[in-house]
Amino acid sequence: MVLYYSLPNLSCTRAKNISTILKHVGVPIVPNDQCTMNYATLRNGPNPIDVTIESNVICAGHADGGRDACQFDSGGPLMCQINKQWIVSGIISFGYGCGKAGYPGVYTRVSDYVPWIKGIAEVFTF
Repeated sequence: MVLYYSLPNLSCTRAKNISTILKHVGVPIVPNDQCTMNYATLRNGPNPIDVTIESNVICAGHADGGRDACQFDSGGPLMCQINKQWIVSGIISFGYGCGKAGYPGVYTRVSDYVPWIKGIAEVFTF
């Protein structure tokens, strides 16, 4: 599940146009090898984009698109429910368009950074 605030018009950048209602959408995890193949297609276009999917990310999204995080959602959580408890598994990083078919969202894999997170949390514990 991705949590986000929506913009009624993506060309709007004024804070007053951002929703104050937290939204969510369920998105399936996409294996990184599949995600790599999907993003590899961007290398051959008229404006080539080279995207590398590393092991420190999680890809998630619907194959047919339409549901995903979008601009201004970066830093929000990708959450998974494990044993009835919601866990922050990823942090919204980037995607190609918003909910574009064939291009899942890419999220920083939180589990790869747990030691760093714990270290920072210890320093700033009051």
